[in-house]
Amino acid sequence: MSAHVIQARPNAAERAGRGPLPSTPAAAGPVGPDPAGLPRKLHPTPEPDPATEQDLFIKRNPAARSLPQWRALLEARWQARLRQVTELSLAYHDAAAVGARQSDDHAAAAKLRDILGRTVATRRALADTEDALTRLSAGRFGRCEQCEDAIPATSLALAPEARYCRTCATQCR
Repeated sequence: MSAHVIQARPNAAERAGRGPLPSTPAAAGPVGPDPAGLPRKLHPTPEPDPATEQDLFIKRNPAARSLPQWRALLEARWQARLRQVTELSLAYHDAAAVGARQSDDHAAAAKLRDILGRTVATRRALADTEDALTRLSAGRFGRCEQCEDAIPATSLALAPEARYCRTCATQCR
């Protein structure tokens, strides 16, 4: 018995010396830019499922379950602190104008120092609130900045601007 071998006839590309044509549609596209000028992907990556990403974020960050409430609370605190800084700044300038007219008055100087100290403390609190809002937007709210553990909701309820968990906060002191 003789084996009969069927041989494929060369196609036009093979006759021209360019080799065989691709046999699968996935391999048929050229590598490089497409006609629109955008690079082609060799291996298309699936788009991430937004629901899965959100679930993972909430799992890693328990405070994320109530992000809209935390945002509303932090924004209200930000507005109140901004108002306090503005009022204290105006009070300081008024007291400074009165103190300039009465250069010997120790009470006026003490009042200026008191207002200045309260203004600085309120400005720091405002900056802490702004940082908490930034962490909220970046998805890091409710996570310790040092160990990355979740900050308990009870701690956040007392101080939503908290950066550290209880353990790390006591170590920093």
